[in-house]
Amino acid sequence: MAHGRAADDMKIFVGATVIAAESDELAQARFEEYKAYADSEAALVHASASLGTRGVYKTHYQEGSIRRKLFGSDRLPASHPARWDSP
Repeated sequence: MAHGRAADDMKIFVGATVIAAESDELAQARFEEYKAYADSEAALVHASASLGTRGVYKTHYQEGSIRRKLFGSDRLPASHPARWDSP
């Protein structure tokens, strides 16, 4: 048992895909096309790789803003055209 449950306790990942169209017939046709591209084995491989890399769930987040995490600074460089106080 890991994390307080047996290995076979989790049976399925549930997901939802919304398929919109002008009519039920068009939505059904789009769904049929979608299924031609869907691969359940690939989805399981992707989920397994993601869970194996990231762990069960995140328990701590790095301090700081998203901008700092992505770009190393909380502010745009002075030369950036989107900065309101740029020259």
